[in-house]
Amino acid sequence: MSNAKAVLPYAVALSFFAAAAAAQSPAPDVAPLPSLPPIGVAPSETVQVNVANIAADASTGVPAHCTGSITFYNAAGIAISTPATFAIGTRQMFSVPLPYASTGGTGARTVVRAEIAMVATVAGFGIPPCVLVSSIESYDTTTGVTHAYAQGTLGQGLIGVIRTGSYVPAVIPPANH
Repeated sequence: MSNAKAVLPYAVALSFFAAAAAAQSPAPDVAPLPSLPPIGVAPSETVQVNVANIAADASTGVPAHCTGSITFYNAAGIAISTPATFAIGTRQMFSVPLPYASTGGTGARTVVRAEIAMVATVAGFGIPPCVLVSSIESYDTTTGVTHAYAQGTLGQGLIGVIRTGSYVPAVIPPANH
């Protein structure tokens, strides 16, 4: 069989995928959520998660906006707080504290973690830009002195902040043997 005949089925398949992709609106890319490390908290401390939207308004006029919630979990993975919801625009911040008394801990210290969940909302003619940065800290409940601080990093996952983009599947023919 000649190379032209071997490539023909792949070219047809590639044309099919390209036509299907062109007929649909671009699929959104999904960015990973900010990930916060577990943090220890003592009876005299409070843990706090801070988020800020650092996105600029879109060039199309859609204002930057992040919507989501923050939930705290114990070491067993059980939610120990109700989700604290936020809706923040450009340069705005939101913080949610969790005092030791709300952790369910009984010893000299306990470990908690926080999860940030995002909700993509369509505003007018597009999805608003959202670039969320985060941190987690522990501080003395009485004096406010910070004991520990960690900046959020981008976690690995499929759910996250949606940004516009496109995806075109590729078909690669197998090597001739």
